Amino acid sequence: MREKGFTLLEGLFVTFITAALIAILATALIQSRIIFQATDISATLQANSRRAAENMALDLSQANRTPVRFTILQDDPAGTGSDSIAFELPQYDAGGKPVLSGGNISWDPEAVTIILDPLNSSLVRTKGGSSRILANNVRRVNFY
Repeated sequence: MREKGFTLLEGLFVTFITAALIAILATALIQSRIIFQATDISATLQANSRRAAENMALDLSQANRTPVRFTILQDDPAGTGSDSIAFELPQYDAGGKPVLSGGNISWDPEAVTIILDPLNSSLVRTKGGSSRILANNVRRVNFY
């Protein structure tokens, strides 16, 4: 008469199958985590790019487009190798309205410069003595 229970071989077989299933599930979990992190980084970079483009578009929509007040500099002569754009914005009064002089808009004498800083991989907006980072992790920018 046979006793109830499992033989050693049956127990090893079940253990092997269980270990194989756990390994497959662990691999799938690790891969999904890697994909999630890559997607999260990509979404963050895209959001930063969008925000930088919106900030530049807001400034550029107010800029004077005459050659004297709006310049695009490719391969900066300072030797930084970065692309930049310089432009002037209107002067505003305390109420936020453009200042008019003789029916014409008065332009702020301090130019706004947007430049790619290759050392820090950032897009920087500078006006006067203050600078503001528009976006990080920027490798290249082209102004046409």
